[in-house]
Amino acid sequence: ETVCCDLIAVRRRTEEGMLVFLLNPPENGAVEAEIAIRTDKGCCKLDLRTGEREPVAYTRRGDRIVIKRQFARDEELMLLVGEELPAGKESGMEPAALPETFSYTLNEPNFLVLDNAEYAIDGEPQGSEYVLRIDEAVRDRFGLERRNNEMIQPWFRKKFGGTDKKYCRVTLTYAFDAETIPGEIFLMTEDAEKTDVVLNGAPVEKGEILPTPIDNCFGLIRLPGNRLRKGRNTLTLGTDFYAESNLEGSFLCGAFGVRAGDPDTIVALPEKLAAGDLCLQGLPYYGGTVTLSCPLAAGEYLAETEDLGCAVMKVNGSPIAFPPFRAAFRSVGELDVALVMTRNNLFGCSDDTGKHTLRPQGLMKLLKVLHKN
Repeated sequence: ETVCCDLIAVRRRTEEGMLVFLLNPPENGAVEAEIAIRTDKGCCKLDLRTGEREPVAYTRRGDRIVIKRQFARDEELMLLVGEELPAGKESGMEPAALPETFSYTLNEPNFLVLDNAEYAIDGEPQGSEYVLRIDEAVRDRFGLERRNNEMIQPWFRKKFGGTDKKYCRVTLTYAFDAETIPGEIFLMTEDAEKTDVVLNGAPVEKGEILPTPIDNCFGLIRLPGNRLRKGRNTLTLGTDFYAESNLEGSFLCGAFGVRAGDPDTIVALPEKLAAGDLCLQGLPYYGGTVTLSCPLAAGEYLAETEDLGCAVMKVNGSPIAFPPFRAAFRSVGELDVALVMTRNNLFGCSDDTGKHTLRPQGLMKLLKVLHKN
C-alpha cells in the first residue's frame, strides 16, 4: 500500500526488494507529500541518473514506513524497499552566498539582427518592409512563384531546365544606431560573394570572406570600423535577383552589446552580468554559450533554479535540462554556470510584419546553490 497525495505511484518487485517509483506531474506544481509504504523492511532511494543508492529519512508508524517530502514540479523519487536498509540521515544543506553580478565569457560574437529594410528595385525606391515580404514583393512583380513548401526547389529547377535569367537589381538599406564604435565588426550574410556592401554611403572592399561555424550558408565580411559613426548608420546590400534568389535577413556581429529598439543600437558590452533577462543586458539576440563565474569554496553542492531561460544549463559541468531544475556538482574554488542558449532570438524573433518579439533568456532567477554538509 502506498499513500502519497496526487503523485503518480508505480511498484515493481525485484530480486533485491520492492521498487516504488513516484512522480509529481507538472500540473500539480510543488506539493508536500506523505508517502506511506506497508513493510517491515528498510528503505533507501536510488539516483536514476547515476544508479547510486542514497539514504532517505523515514519514520515507522505501525506496520508502515512514512516519508514526508516536498516534490517540485516533474520531480521523481525511486525508492528501494528491502532488507538491511535502516533509516538514514539525508545530507544537510546550507545556502551558499552568491554575488549579485558575475564575471562572464561568451563563446562566440554577439549579434544585431538586420531584417527590416528600405528597398529599391533597379534603383527605384519601394518603401520599407520586412525582408521576407520584400522577397515576395519582388517575386510578385515579375510573376515568379513565392517560396513555400510546395514550390519546385531551386536546385531541381536549375538542374532540369532552369534559367539564369536576371530579373532585376535589388538593394536593401538597413539602419542601426551606435553609442560606441566596436574595435572590430563583421557583416554575416548569405551569398556574401554575390553581395555588394555600402556602409554609410561608401562602398566596402569585401576582401577575404570568412566562414562561420553557425551555418555554412553564411559568410563573414569585415566592415571598416572607421566608417562607423556614433548615431545613425546605414548599411546597403545590393544583389542581382534570379528565380533561385532568396532575400533573407543579415546580421552584424562582433564584441559589442545591443540595446533592442527601432532601430537597434550598438552599445558597449557590460562589465559583468546579473541574474535576470540577458536581453536587457546587451545580449537580446545572442545564441551561443554565456558562462557566468564567481569564487565558490571547495566542496559538494546542489544547484537549483525555478526556471531555465536557456536550452541547457551546466553548473561546473553538471547539466540541468528539465524539471526539477536541479543538479549536484563539485567546486574546487570556482562556480562556472554555462548557459547554452537557443537560436530563437537570432533566427526566429520576427513575426510576419518584421516586428521583433524577444524570448527572455539567461539566468532568469538567481541560482540557489546549497552546500552539502
